[in-house]
Amino acid sequence: PLSELGEQQAVEAARLLLEEGICFDHVYCSKLKRTIKTSWLLLEELDAFDIPITQAWQLNERMYGALTGLNKKATRLQLGELHYEQLRREPPPMEDDSCYDPSRGSVGRGVPPELMPRKESFEDTTRRVMPYWNDEILPRLHETGKSVLIISSKNLLRSLIVGITDLPIDQAVELDIPNGMPIAFNPKDGTLRAVGPLADSWPRKAEST
Repeated sequence: PLSELGEQQAVEAARLLLEEGICFDHVYCSKLKRTIKTSWLLLEELDAFDIPITQAWQLNERMYGALTGLNKKATRLQLGELHYEQLRREPPPMEDDSCYDPSRGSVGRGVPPELMPRKESFEDTTRRVMPYWNDEILPRLHETGKSVLIISSKNLLRSLIVGITDLPIDQAVELDIPNGMPIAFNPKDGTLRAVGPLADSWPRKAEST
């Protein structure tokens, strides 16, 4: 669920978009509850509930397999920094009877069983999201005067950024994407820019969490 802080960040993101004069005609979000609620809060702040929202499983956060649900800090301490990062880069698959199996809940509803990932590397996530970008989102961007807002997790957004820009994977993996900070993408020249107070200091490397 979306935390109280997350709700505040959603409202602040809406205000930043409004201040920059950035408008959009459609919202795409993952099927996770926190991104759906973020969409609602943002549109409420903008008084724009007439803007359609599309929930897409292709925008779900990266599947970390057997690492899903584990405490990051405790697991890093137990495994050691090097081993932990190796497992995050190429995680072991999730057990079939795991309570975190996304196919059991609304997150996996509508996903063909053969496409439901049991684990994903960074590159796997890029390969999962790019067909949706090319077939669904990009055509909308090419319509005259159309723009969209994508709301998803940091790990999904990093994988998408690799697919739509020339940013190398080794830099994208460590790219800092602060919660609630809108990022504007220009499909004509493939450039990204932060919206708001961090505009002059972004992009930057993320700190370890």
